[in-house]
Amino acid sequence: MRILLTGATGMLGQALGRKLVGEGHEIFAWVRDLSRAKGAFSFPATCAEWGVSVGPLDAVIHLAGENISESRWTEERKKLLTDSRLKTTNAVVAMIQSMKESDRPKVFLSASATGIYGDTGEAIVDETSVSGTGFAAELCVAWEAEALKVSSSVRTVLLRTGVVISEEGGALGKMLPLYFSGVGGRLGSGSQYMSWIALKDWLSAVLFCLKTSKISGAVNLTAPEPCQDLELSRAVSRHFRAASFAPVPKTALKLAFGELASLLLGSTRAYPRKLMDAGFQFQLGTIDAAISEAARIVEHPFGLVTTTQYFLAYQYVDRPIDEMFEFFSEAKNLERITPDFLGFKIVSMSTPEIEKDTIIRYRLSLHGIPLSWVTRIAKWNPPHSFVDNQESGPYKLWYHEHSFVSLGKGTLMRDWVRYEIPMGLLGRIFGGAKIRHDVGQIFAHRRKVIAEIF
Repeated sequence: MRILLTGATGMLGQALGRKLVGEGHEIFAWVRDLSRAKGAFSFPATCAEWGVSVGPLDAVIHLAGENISESRWTEERKKLLTDSRLKTTNAVVAMIQSMKESDRPKVFLSASATGIYGDTGEAIVDETSVSGTGFAAELCVAWEAEALKVSSSVRTVLLRTGVVISEEGGALGKMLPLYFSGVGGRLGSGSQYMSWIALKDWLSAVLFCLKTSKISGAVNLTAPEPCQDLELSRAVSRHFRAASFAPVPKTALKLAFGELASLLLGSTRAYPRKLMDAGFQFQLGTIDAAISEAARIVEHPFGLVTTTQYFLAYQYVDRPIDEMFEFFSEAKNLERITPDFLGFKIVSMSTPEIEKDTIIRYRLSLHGIPLSWVTRIAKWNPPHSFVDNQESGPYKLWYHEHSFVSLGKGTLMRDWVRYEIPMGLLGRIFGGAKIRHDVGQIFAHRRKVIAEIF
């Protein structure tokens, strides 16, 4: 299919883009800034500025919208949240309405959220239930109304997504640093219900809605078993081997987040009736299964039993896999893609070229402190992957897996780092945030340089 995708740089958009391209679909993406979009995608896409026609389409998947739980709901923030949903949906609808009937998409999938039901306590709600009250619910109602303006001519599906559980970010991305630092815990009493869905099931459900012609209107993209916040907290603590001793009182949440706290403390038990009636099958239907699957990201081949932090990044390059693997096989290129603030230099290598069991010695400077670092190439599987594992250096553990996968006409690269800093919990409490920031900066620089080179 020829598919227009909005919100393509977000976690869901990136994962969906990779999935769609992997199935052979052609993706067009509307972006705010063409220059910034360069190198930002983890899949091949033809980019155009918002509102620009991209020709005949088979489908439109509209995911654009500011993160509703990112910060306090000030009046300015509410306006941004509203505009990012209503104005963008209006632009997509206007584009569809302006197209010739022969060019018009057959299906329009538009994002929405289970926030439309409001706080429902212990009552179970489905797609036939009435909407709730409050800012989030009323925003969703208006959001869906915009999308439905083309429902008479295009099959329109409203994707009422719950909290998406994924190791790639989202809710877990915000929770895990707190748990790794020993301050994670339930919110309030923890008795409130959360409608959630694993990323793997969300992707499958979106494709199911895309291809199943009998599905239209509102669809709950949620697992069949909503969980209480306390269940989520216990599952995260257990599977990520992270401490959970600090429940966050309601009063503290309200002081910190204001009106937004109503979203965190509210209870919603949404059931995916339309998906279930249509025969959709969930792979990760319980919160324990979903968190267990996500926690595989911290598994270590050496049987590590303590908490491991991680970093995960994807980047697509429009070059064949052999060329990309060869680039990373050249030791001099490691210096080229590392930020200057590290003063990173290769001192010696145990073999003329990188191969399995090559020992590489580096010199670097971290916040003005000179350090030496020794890594070994623990795995070498050209042109698909290799692993460098710290033998000695600034970390208690550093295990970096580079992988390369052919996608479309180019290569999807993934950096998966599992790391731990010294001094255990104390180290994570006092240095964890700074280390996460440093690691993020290193890979952001790498992304920028690779985009420029290729």
